[in-house]
Amino acid sequence: TDIIMLGIMQGFAATGWYIAAYRITESLRFIPLVVVPAIFPALSRLHMQSKETGRALYEKAFYYVLIAALPMALGLTLTADRIIPFVYNHPGFYNSVLALKLLIWAEALLFLHYIMGFLLNAIGKQHLFTIVTATYAAANVALNIILIPKYSYIGAAAAAIITQAIAAVTLYYFCTKNGYGLNIPKLACKPAIAAAAMAAALFGLKGIHLAISIPAAAAVYVAALAITKGIG
Repeated sequence: TDIIMLGIMQGFAATGWYIAAYRITESLRFIPLVVVPAIFPALSRLHMQSKETGRALYEKAFYYVLIAALPMALGLTLTADRIIPFVYNHPGFYNSVLALKLLIWAEALLFLHYIMGFLLNAIGKQHLFTIVTATYAAANVALNIILIPKYSYIGAAAAAIITQAIAAVTLYYFCTKNGYGLNIPKLACKPAIAAAAMAAALFGLKGIHLAISIPAAAAVYVAALAITKGIG
């Protein structure tokens, strides 16, 4: 929807800058698309057989999606000005840098959105997921109408973040109301510490080629998780 509206309101150039960033974030979506459906049958079965065990599985799955989403978002935010030229190799795409910095956080929220939505499906609350989907879809259209004319493709990226935040907060409310609440600050503590260590590594490796600096920063993230016992 955002791409179509952007094309109508702002033309090909702005749409191209937006799509260039969007394709990078979209390519990472395989992570929740692999993890979440894999645990769906178990969540559905355990909800009927042992809700306590089902909650433990949901919390563990949410945590591991979170430890993938957080470094992804922070890492791409810090390296967007290097990623875009590396991927597209054309100065005309430099305008995509800010869009990438925004869209990657929308993608991180989408990771969490997926797992909470699938949980509602697994426990027989599909109608709530449908309500949330309709709500954030309508919100996305409304926000694009407001933001695109004034801020172009950056407005569309901002609308994506706000839309995913609406979805994540609403889904969290419904999951909590149905007995699957999570202590988000507690879950995010160790990944946040590890992500800070990763960010420091990226700053220290700023002059090094991405093919070296990104794997090295990722290794720092995993090591920091291991040291803080954030990997079970």
